[in-house]
Amino acid sequence: MSCNPPGPHFKLPPDVGHDAFERTTDNEPVVTDKITKLMWTGCSVGLTGSDCKMGTAVLTTWENSIYACDELAYGGYSDWHLPDRYEIQSIIDYGKEDPAINKATFPSMKSRTESSCQAYYTISSGSTGTPYVWSLSMEVGEVGIHSGNFST
Repeated sequence: MSCNPPGPHFKLPPDVGHDAFERTTDNEPVVTDKITKLMWTGCSVGLTGSDCKMGTAVLTTWENSIYACDELAYGGYSDWHLPDRYEIQSIIDYGKEDPAINKATFPSMKSRTESSCQAYYTISSGSTGTPYVWSLSMEVGEVGIHSGNFST
């Protein structure tokens, strides 16, 4: 028996119409999910401003995203971590597409026409002969196995 079984360890939000978010309005906005109690950077790493239009989004490898997250000081917090695959799924709105998220809460999420790369790494990884990393593809809200350089 495992003392740390896989799966979400928080109350699950609705999969459609999830809007129970509280977003700060400062230069480094922080989003708190009022259902899961998880906190998120309000902008993709590298972007700032209340509308996330200042700066440049960071594109990186999975390994470098772990280091970048470990060093991240944002919104007055320095204890950020990459989400696991269950945590990142909790912010997806399966009633939306391209991007599959509440765009008012997470304005740096782009549609396919705005960005060629909208996948976000999770800390979840594994190996089935070939190493893989779980990530979230923001276009349709798919969490799956990906490789390459994506946003953190």
